[in-house]
Amino acid sequence: LAVALVEIAPFEIVALRARGAFDDLDDAFGRLFGWAETAGVVDSIDALIGVPLGDHRDLPPHALRFDAALRLSTPATVPRPMRRLTIPSGRHARVRHVGAYSGLEALTDRLLAQWWPASGERLRDAPLHYHFLDDPEQVAEADLRADILLPLED
Repeated sequence: LAVALVEIAPFEIVALRARGAFDDLDDAFGRLFGWAETAGVVDSIDALIGVPLGDHRDLPPHALRFDAALRLSTPATVPRPMRRLTIPSGRHARVRHVGAYSGLEALTDRLLAQWWPASGERLRDAPLHYHFLDDPEQVAEADLRADILLPLED
């Protein structure tokens, strides 16, 4: 695994909680984009962020929770059930995934099972997050890129 240690600044996201398997998240992101278009902030979308809130090995797909999110460069009024969350600053282990986004969980498993135990690093009590770098509607599935960011103790 090609893992880089990076420092990130805190940033705010507009999140929508989704339940279900990773492959079923398109609806949540679609709802976020629909809201952004209606609110007139679609051009201020800086990043697509995903925050998995459960381990697929421990939970059945219907019980998995995931925050689908947008990072915006301009403020906007956020309606329910969307909410503002902050991704905290600090050190992170970053690994890049290339290919179908459905492969993110397998690479996350490898990061946690192979890299982390031998790294000497301690995990911080914060959720990891995905930074989706490409739009699946514009980039071929085999070329999609996303960073997995695992929070580490300082």
